[in-house]
Amino acid sequence: LAWNSRARSGYAADRVRIFLYDFVSGQKWDMTAGLNMDAHQPSWASDQVVYFRSDDEGTWQLYKVDFSRKGRLRPMTNGFYDYQEYL
Repeated sequence: LAWNSRARSGYAADRVRIFLYDFVSGQKWDMTAGLNMDAHQPSWASDQVVYFRSDDEGTWQLYKVDFSRKGRLRPMTNGFYDYQEYL
């Protein structure tokens, strides 16, 4: 299960994070820890990969978290583009 959340409800200055919940282990994990931007629209691509979009200096870019690579977060796009509708 993946969802968006802020640290404090209703506090718009908090960044939007993406959390994952593992039903087997009962663990909750902030998959965007270390990302200093809001993260939106998590989308599963496979059992091991989640994509999401983030606003970066006025543009929307795509990011990827690959759990087969220990949850490594990396940007997929850059430049002066708006990747808003990718689902």
